[in-house]
Amino acid sequence: MSGGGAPSPIKLRPIDDIEKQMNRKQQMEYERLQNKLSHANKGVSAAMSGNGVKTELIKQAGKLGELAPKVQGYLKEVTLIGQAGGVFSAGLSAYGAYNYYSNGGKNADVFFKASLDAAFGLVGTFGGPVGLGISAAYFILDASTGGFGGFGAIK
Repeated sequence: MSGGGAPSPIKLRPIDDIEKQMNRKQQMEYERLQNKLSHANKGVSAAMSGNGVKTELIKQAGKLGELAPKVQGYLKEVTLIGQAGGVFSAGLSAYGAYNYYSNGGKNADVFFKASLDAAFGLVGTFGGPVGLGISAAYFILDASTGGFGGFGAIK
């Protein structure tokens, strides 16, 4: 060490920058996943609502007279598809909340809103025509108010 000076300190700034970039990348990936979950849940919920209305109309028509065997078979199949979709949609709500909390989220409203979404989805799936109406009213109100003004929104 000629020159008598102390060695220059190691600068950690580039490592900090890499860490920040990784955190930004992870945050962007997290936000993309949450966005996909939200869109998938809305799509499944809308499709299952339509399926539920159709199924209930066919059931009501069956009360007026005998349904053909093919229609009865079709009704059983679409009912099972609707039930599977309702359970899947509730699972998406639960997974969205789980993903939020496992990534450091702390807002308790997220759990409450995800629980409401799952509960009303299951009411619509298994609650017959009345449950379908209640569920549809909840989700229409949810969509028309921007998620109840952003209550429990995952950010």
